[in-house]
Amino acid sequence: MSEDRLWRWTGSTWEPARSGSSGSGSSGSLGIMIGVLAGILVLMAAITVAVIYFAGPAISNVFSNLVTTPSSP
Repeated sequence: MSEDRLWRWTGSTWEPARSGSSGSGSSGSLGIMIGVLAGILVLMAAITVAVIYFAGPAISNVFSNLVTTPSSP
């Protein structure tokens, strides 16, 4: 392989390097990106569940107070 990675030595001649060799790297990086996005979604879901679990009673109390508070005439 040449220093610039554009040419490959076959033993008798120089041939252009195939672009297929870099394709495996791009599919690997796509898999990593999908994994990172899935991890972020799982983290966001866990934070949402925790907030609803711990703040749920306070939030429902606010809405029940709005419903039961009589409006002024």
